[in-house]
Amino acid sequence: MARKNKPSWETEQGIFPSRLRKLMDEKGVTQRRLAEVIGMRPQTVSLYVTGQSVPDINCLCKIAEFFKVSADYLIGLTDSPTPDSNLRDAARYTGLSPEAIEAVRDLNDFNIKGAKVEYSRSRAALSEILEHEDLWLLMTHVVDAVKLSKYTSQGDDKTPGELGEAIETCRDMGLAVLEAGAAREYYIQRAANIFLEIVRDVKIPEKDYQTKGRAVDVRGDNDGNSLSGNGR
Repeated sequence: MARKNKPSWETEQGIFPSRLRKLMDEKGVTQRRLAEVIGMRPQTVSLYVTGQSVPDINCLCKIAEFFKVSADYLIGLTDSPTPDSNLRDAARYTGLSPEAIEAVRDLNDFNIKGAKVEYSRSRAALSEILEHEDLWLLMTHVVDAVKLSKYTSQGDDKTPGELGEAIETCRDMGLAVLEAGAAREYYIQRAANIFLEIVRDVKIPEKDYQTKGRAVDVRGDNDGNSLSGNGR
């Protein structure tokens, strides 16, 4: 495609060149290596990287295939890099990252009856946690703790006198005054306590994970050997 007339410092801010550079940096791929893969000259790839030119559809597909991302991600139609359309849809619907969804999908402590995979206790427990009425409170405290981790000091723009006066005003109003570090630890402890209560409430019906007859445990023992025995 023809070279653009705009300066590179402006075109390199585009979605395609920005995401291409990000993928190349993450994978340690040089312009020369990418040029070899897609059958183009290094000079042409340089134009792609700076946004001075964009690839045609065939070249775009080669780049997407090489980096194992979707073409839609490269051109900004989605923020989910995965080429798995089901995973992209799930990420779009839930707001979770594709990696988080894959982590849930990969929970694999499956119960086995005979040769039939029947049930994952981890997924059942996770469902109970996500359905718990106090989950929102847990996440509120987690977010509060994360926000406070960004503040290493308070009142940097105030003189000692102004800061002291503000603290006294808060105390006169009956408000607790904590340093950022102490406040963060408070929210972490609150989140931990709520999570413990949620876990205590998790119940997996026995009918869902008990087996009858012989079952095989494909996870193996500590030495990596496959185990087999009667289900309990």
